Amino acid sequence: MDGLRVEGKRVRKFFPSEAKANIYMRKKVAQMEREGTAGMAIPTELRVEAVKCAVMLEPYGKTLTDAVEAYVARLKAVQKSCTVSEMVVEMLKGKKQDGIKDRTLKDLRLRLGRFEKEFADRSIAEIETAEIDDWLRSLGLGPQSRNNYHSVVRTLMSYGIDRGCTERNPAARATRVKVPKGLVSHFKPDQMRALLKHSDESFRPFLAIAGFAGLRSSEVFRLDWSDVNVEERKILVSADTKTAAARFVTIPENLAAWLRPLAKESGAVASENQIRTSRTHAWKAAGMEKWDQNALRHSYASYHYALHGDAGITASQLGHSNNKMLFSNYRGVVSSEAAKEWFEIVPESNTGE
Repeated sequence: MDGLRVEGKRVRKFFPSEAKANIYMRKKVAQMEREGTAGMAIPTELRVEAVKCAVMLEPYGKTLTDAVEAYVARLKAVQKSCTVSEMVVEMLKGKKQDGIKDRTLKDLRLRLGRFEKEFADRSIAEIETAEIDDWLRSLGLGPQSRNNYHSVVRTLMSYGIDRGCTERNPAARATRVKVPKGLVSHFKPDQMRALLKHSDESFRPFLAIAGFAGLRSSEVFRLDWSDVNVEERKILVSADTKTAAARFVTIPENLAAWLRPLAKESGAVASENQIRTSRTHAWKAAGMEKWDQNALRHSYASYHYALHGDAGITASQLGHSNNKMLFSNYRGVVSSEAAKEWFEIVPESNTGE
């Protein structure tokens, strides 16, 4: 039989009899009618592979075309993609241009720096969820800190999607660990007295305002003395990305007593760089084993709520938009007697001794 094309090639086949040659020819003609000439041109190995792949895709309701289109898109993304180091630089630059706060930018740089150290030259389009999970576990951090790193990496990957450098966000499927819920940390009145006693004048305004007015650390660092009106008993707290709006915070009598000898007409109330050294000296001199993050603000919230019994007033002072956090974190944490003692902490010169 001459002139027949098998797998795209013209071939000549020989048979022991015309009858067997006709049988073979009828089969090939029928196959060509079913599959078309193009189908006949596909090598046998490729047809076998296609059938195998189709079977693998069947449970997912997808076709070979679906699979190929998805994979080609992935290849294009990888080809276009940049490395983790390049994306970190681009994202930090963009965030800075968008006016993000210096403290937030510093935190991003710190966390992304650890991620970059591990995956620096890797294309972000190639990184898998399992790799991110393994990295997060290797940090050896507590639940909340680990989740904070997870959020930053997720933001980086999302930024890569916006830039067309990857089609997916593997960090979105990475494991977030459950943070155990417990009582918020707070200082006891005796601890606060000891801290104030051993604090220098660079640290004392920060300590008193955070503990007796409940400002966040970032809010105290933004304060200028012109925002603190001791005589009218109010502090103007400027807006930031977290609180969203400016607010006035009332200065209680004991805080006024601490601020009067320290207040100035203008100038920064506290320097973040100075605070680190002064704070460490104060809590060690006070015989405390550690400094719990946000303990001053938590102390104020707990004692203020216990003293006044009004969630609305305490929430307004703290800059909270609702009372839910107060009920869950601060109600019943301290006694009213301890709250009264807290707001009676004054300089020794004011005690009449």
